[in-house]
Amino acid sequence: MNFKLNSEQRRFAEEHHTLVFRFLRKQHLPKDEFYDIIIFGYLQAVYDYLEREDLRQYSFTTIAWRDMQSCVGKYYEAQNRQKRKAVVVSLSDILDNGMIRSETVADRRCNLFSEIYASEFYDDFEQREANMMRMKEFGYSNGDIARRFKKPVNVIANELRELYEIALERLAA
Repeated sequence: MNFKLNSEQRRFAEEHHTLVFRFLRKQHLPKDEFYDIIIFGYLQAVYDYLEREDLRQYSFTTIAWRDMQSCVGKYYEAQNRQKRKAVVVSLSDILDNGMIRSETVADRRCNLFSEIYASEFYDDFEQREANMMRMKEFGYSNGDIARRFKKPVNVIANELRELYEIALERLAA
């Protein structure tokens, strides 16, 4: 939220607060888990409804319901990102350095990085390069990797492309 509710908006939010619990009940969402998620959509709806004349042609319930549903959708979308999904591995997949050999890969580049990781060529790469390949293998985006290494996305994309080409050459030999 990039705004503060004024006294009129706070009063309005308090008057209609039961709508939050009705939404949770109708959507079969546990209050203790989802209240903190949807309340921001509800408060956004209060703010928008009272600030924007064009929204008053609809009932407040319609606006609030839409914004709370949007928060639930964004929550599930974030939870279903590949990097948030745990990979179940056997103890035999845990290597000496604590890293996990993964059989689950997102694309052919990740698959190739997985093969490099399992090969004797893995030690030829610097730790930073190896970490970038592992992150890519586990489904992290170039943007995620760039944030982790504090580099521009295009630099990371170029480095990953070079690593991919090197990996292709080494495995083909």
